[in-house]
Amino acid sequence: MARESRRPARELRQPPARTLTRKPLSEQAFGSILITPAMLAIVGLLFYPMIYAFWMSLNNIDFGTGKFSFAGLQNYIDLFFDPRIIKSFKATLVFSVGVTVITLALSLLLALLLNQNFKGRGLCRALLLIPWAVAPIANGLMWKWMFNPRLGLINNLLISVGVLDHFENWLMKPGPAMIAVIVTMVYKTLPFITLLFLAALQSIPAGLYEAAYIDGAGVFQRFWRITLPLLRPSMVIIKVVLSVNTLKAFDMIYVLTEGGPADATMVANYMAYAQSFKLLRFGYGAALAFVISIVILLMNLAYFKFLYRGVSYE
Repeated sequence: MARESRRPARELRQPPARTLTRKPLSEQAFGSILITPAMLAIVGLLFYPMIYAFWMSLNNIDFGTGKFSFAGLQNYIDLFFDPRIIKSFKATLVFSVGVTVITLALSLLLALLLNQNFKGRGLCRALLLIPWAVAPIANGLMWKWMFNPRLGLINNLLISVGVLDHFENWLMKPGPAMIAVIVTMVYKTLPFITLLFLAALQSIPAGLYEAAYIDGAGVFQRFWRITLPLLRPSMVIIKVVLSVNTLKAFDMIYVLTEGGPADATMVANYMAYAQSFKLLRFGYGAALAFVISIVILLMNLAYFKFLYRGVSYE
């Protein structure tokens, strides 16, 4: 009887449950084997070109023979005494500030409008994405035709409303060329930044506006006391994103002006391209590209610093 009574206990006995955190070594090794090809591809496509470019920046390269002559940090030292490089960084500063200020103002205004309830709001939001969805080269070509002195829409429109009394050659004069490049970059960047502002606006609790309205606050007071302070963390991130994008600007300038006239729109990133592939100074161009990368890296660090800062709605 005792033997029969013990049988059900043996039959109901279950094997110990396997935890998710402790895996056999063989399974861990198998998982590592599976991800190894992808990791090797990432390392090969990302780190090898960076290491090779850094090695190039430490050398002078003879394009005819392909021979490397070690220069150490001389290319980096020469950057700080080259008047064209200094001018390119000044042009980058003007370009970056112009694009950032105009884009911030216009995108915030558009986001405030699109955050209102009105008929056709969904269609307006969809149409807003068109400039962002179009390829940058296509955008650049479109604006190049619009800035055409005789046939372009810009001159004909400004003359018809009395702003200009002559056909302006926008892309062949230093001042107008920079304005044209800034306008084109704003057109391309505006939709994405507007969406970021719109997402930030929709995260603000509606109860704050209702309480302020009950307390007698007007539209401007609600914007100044509620909207603007709560948008400040998002605005910091947006400023960094805009600054990084302007530092990396290449395609619009390549299509519109190629850095001209007289290096007026020769931003630092395009200067690195020109030094490498037009003047065939590969080591010098690589050194400039690394300096730009360091600046972008510092901006990314600032981006991650402010990314996870919380906002209190109390």
